Amino acid sequence: MTALPLVITRAGLARFTAAQLGSDIDLTITKVGLSDRAFVPAPTLTALPGEHRRVVTVSGAVVGDATVHLTIRDEPGLRYTVRGLGLFLADGTLFAVYGQADPIVEKSAQTALYLAIDVAFPLTGIDRMTFGATDFLLPPATTETKGLVELATEAEADAGTAGPVVITAALLARAVAATRAYVDVAIAATVASVGQALDGLAARTVYGTGLVSGGGRNDTNRTLTVDAATGDDVIAGIASTAPSPLRR
Repeated sequence: MTALPLVITRAGLARFTAAQLGSDIDLTITKVGLSDRAFVPAPTLTALPGEHRRVVTVSGAVVGDATVHLTIRDEPGLRYTVRGLGLFLADGTLFAVYGQADPIVEKSAQTALYLAIDVAFPLTGIDRMTFGATDFLLPPATTETKGLVELATEAEADAGTAGPVVITAALLARAVAATRAYVDVAIAATVASVGQALDGLAARTVYGTGLVSGGGRNDTNRTLTVDAATGDDVIAGIASTAPSPLRR
C-alpha cells in the first residue's frame, strides 16, 4: 500500500530533536489515538481532533526510506469509524497525526480491529524510535526487512544466493535478459567457429589420380570418374589408365 504521509507536530518535533541532541527522552510510540472526524492535520495540534479511542496494543518497525510499518490491534466489542489517527509518545506528547475525509477503516462490534498501515515520516533518524509489543507485527517484505519473506537484492539475485529470499519480477526479468544475452553471445561464437571450420573444409581440393579423374574444391558437389577400357583397348593392350571390362 502507499504509505500514509504523517504530519509531525511541533511538540513532537521538539521532543525528537532534543533526543537526537542527547537528551534523555523516550521516543517510544506507546499509544495510537483514533478519530472518526475529518480534520486537517497540522503541526500546531496538541490533541487529536475527534479522538474517541486510544489503543495501547501497538506494534511497529522501521522498514526503510523513513517509513514505519505500524500494526494496531483493538479487540473489544466496539463499533467505530477511523478517519484519522495520532501517535503518542510515552510521556503523552502527540508526536504525529494523519487524517483524511474518507474512512480508513470501520470496525463492527462483532470484529476485532487489526489495522496494518505504512506511515511515512518527513524526517530522517526515525530508527531512534521504538514501539510497543512486536509479537504480532508483520511488516512488508523489503530487501532489508523480512515480512512473510525477504526480497533478494540485486547482488543476491546475481550470485544465486541460497536462503529464504524471494526474487522479484523485475530482478527476474533482468536476470533472464542477462542470461539470454550470454546465450546469444555463446551461440554466435559457436556459429562463427563452425563457419570457420566449414570454410576451411571448403577451401580444400580433391583431385583424382591414376584410374580416377575429376574432383575440385569442396565448396560444392564434385564427381570422381573411373572410365572403363573398351574391348579393342584390351585386345590392343593399350589404355593402361582404364580398368578392363572383362570379369572372371
